[in-house]
Amino acid sequence: MVTFQHVKPGKGGAFVRTKLKNVRNGAVVDRTFRAGERVEQAIIETKELQFLYNEGDTYVFMDQENFEQLECR
Repeated sequence: MVTFQHVKPGKGGAFVRTKLKNVRNGAVVDRTFRAGERVEQAIIETKELQFLYNEGDTYVFMDQENFEQLECR
């Protein structure tokens, strides 16, 4: 989350206006949530990988602990 603002208008229910940053591509989006609205929690894992090669727009990395290869776009 980049910023948030809790808004309680005189008429109607409260809401939260946010700016959220996409951790994959860095894009920032504006999003408004109503009071009581549930959102799914993001699970983010950080791991040190070794870059092996790229094929077009796909990048291949290797986990140095178990030698698994991971493809990312």
